[in-house]
Amino acid sequence: MVVLAVLAVAFLIPRPRFSVEALTVPEQVIAGDNFTVAVIVENTGRAEGTRTLSLTINEEEYLEKEVSVGAGSEETVQFEIEGILPVGVNQVALEELAGEVRVLKPAQFELSNFSLGPNTLRTGEQTELAVDLSNLGEVEGSYTLSLTIDGEVEQTKEVTLAGESSTRVFFPIIKNKPGKYAVALNGFSETLEVWQIERPANGTVLINDLKGGHGHLRIYNGDERDAVVVLSSPSNPQKALLQVYVRSKSRHTVTGIKNGTYLIYFSTGEDWDSYSSRFTKSPYYQKFEERALYTEVYPRYNIISIEFSVAEGAAITERVPEDQFPN
Repeated sequence: MVVLAVLAVAFLIPRPRFSVEALTVPEQVIAGDNFTVAVIVENTGRAEGTRTLSLTINEEEYLEKEVSVGAGSEETVQFEIEGILPVGVNQVALEELAGEVRVLKPAQFELSNFSLGPNTLRTGEQTELAVDLSNLGEVEGSYTLSLTIDGEVEQTKEVTLAGESSTRVFFPIIKNKPGKYAVALNGFSETLEVWQIERPANGTVLINDLKGGHGHLRIYNGDERDAVVVLSSPSNPQKALLQVYVRSKSRHTVTGIKNGTYLIYFSTGEDWDSYSSRFTKSPYYQKFEERALYTEVYPRYNIISIEFSVAEGAAITERVPEDQFPN
């Protein structure tokens, strides 16, 4: 009779009875972002109780939580997951419940196929800088492109791209002043050369550091193209001491050249750039093999003058590279 009484008392003690259901896992998140997993814990027993929940991710224990639930009540339990999961599908489990979350690769941008064309043009003309922008990630994102010229920001564009997509972005450029410009875009760079195309009058002297003498230089340009004739010193051939422009099929005489020995160069071509002092179209550079000698016998008279034809001169000429032409 005593044993039966103890069993009856134990049977009458109120106890909690738990069930875990409704596991909620987001379908997808972006790598690096935190997210929340939730379950509902229900106590169908007659007494309040405490239950320990263990959450696993990819079959490894991630987090434990202890929850207290009153009799006949339920509680929603949330687990905060840090953004450290690998890209791809990750398995989430709690008790007998299971779900999965896909971690997406974030927006990741790459630039390629940078081009500036044309990179030589006249003042006032338009050129275009272009670049391919690709989003290598799986989610949409925005990227800012910044065009600088000589270190100064001139244009910016913010481009929004869906994941795993590409687009070509264009920047029109117009310069009204001649010169060379350093064009850069997000790590890419190129040089833009802008020409001031002008045709000087026949006989225009562009440089003259030989004034004060009695020498004459008679020039006949028999070529179909305009020419520039240059005198330089044998001791420093790269420095132009005299530079004169002679149009096609034209003559000109430079007077007052100082006594001395000089090298004679000439260049023919089209589209003269007055800023860089050179032909920009089909330039051709030559040099006379013999030195031109100016002497003075009488102080007030010119004794020797030199005449030659750019196209058909009797003197022997040789072609020279552009970088060896006096400037």
